[in-house]
Amino acid sequence: METTVRFWQRTLTELAILIGLTVFPIATPLKGSMPEQKLEELRAKREPLFRRFANNPNDVHLALEIKFIDDQIAECKHHIELKKKADLALRGK
Repeated sequence: METTVRFWQRTLTELAILIGLTVFPIATPLKGSMPEQKLEELRAKREPLFRRFANNPNDVHLALEIKFIDDQIAECKHHIELKKKADLALRGK
């Protein structure tokens, strides 16, 4: 059985694909060029949206914005992890 979180992740992803993410002004370039800086900026951007969403859980637009930011956060974390692995590999040689 699908958990509630997984259900909403799947549903919001499908909805975002159907209506297109270009509708949302989230894809603005971030100031930080390093993944760590971008990660902090994304977290700071997500926090007020999540507080608003907690008060109004039926706001699909907010949910999609948060989902999109969460995806960007996951991507930044992935880049940070790859960077750490590359640094370790270089030090190991």
